Amino acid sequence: MIRHNRRVVCIARVLCALCCLTANARAESWKSDELNCTIGLPSGTNWSHVLPPAPILKVAVRNITEGKSVALYIVDAPQDGPTLSSFLPGFKKSWFKEGVSSNRSEEWTTIDGRSACRLNDTVTTQGMVMQRVDIIVIDNKLVYQVAAMSRSGDPVEDPEISATLKSFHFLSDAASNSAKVSMSHPVDRLPRLIGSITFYVLVGIAAIALITKTWPRQKTKS
Repeated sequence: MIRHNRRVVCIARVLCALCCLTANARAESWKSDELNCTIGLPSGTNWSHVLPPAPILKVAVRNITEGKSVALYIVDAPQDGPTLSSFLPGFKKSWFKEGVSSNRSEEWTTIDGRSACRLNDTVTTQGMVMQRVDIIVIDNKLVYQVAAMSRSGDPVEDPEISATLKSFHFLSDAASNSAKVSMSHPVDRLPRLIGSITFYVLVGIAAIALITKTWPRQKTKS
C-alpha cells in the first residue's frame, strides 16, 4: 500500500512538471485578416499583454520578471517611398539614436517572398541597457515591424522571442507593387517619425516594466 502511494505521488509530480513545461512553452496566436498577417506570441508564465499606447502598435506582450517584450507595429507606408530600400534610411535616423544606440547591425532576409530587414542594436537609456531587434517588411503599402527588447541578452537568442519572430507570416501571397518611386527628391520625414514613435513606445514598455518590478521593493523598504 505504501509503495502504491509512492508511485501515485511520483506520477503526480511528473505530470505536474510536464504541465509546467507546457505552460511555459505555449504560445498565443494573433491574427488579422484586414492587416493580412499572423504572429504567435509567448503566453507562458510571467507574460502579459500591454495596452497599446499608440495606434501604430497592434499587439504587444512583456515579461516583467525577465525584462523582455515583443511588439507588432503596422502603419501606412510613405507614398513617396513605398519600398523598403527607400524607407530604411529615414527610419534608421530615428531608430538608431545617436548617444543612445550602439553595437548596430542590419541583415537582409525575406518573409513569405517579401524583402525584409533585421536591425539589431543595444540601447542605453535611463540607466537601463537593453538589446533590441526590429524586423521590418513592407507589403501592400503597409509597414510591418516585429520588434523585441531584452535586458538579459540578445533577444534573437532567447527561445521564446526567437519563436515569436519566426512565427510572423502573411496570410496571402505578395502583392505586386507597381508604384513608381521618385529617387530624385527622397522624402524621409515620415520614416523618421515612424522610427521615433516605434523607439519611444518600445522603450516605454520596457521602462514601465522596470518601474513595475522595482516599485514594490522600494515600497517594502520604506
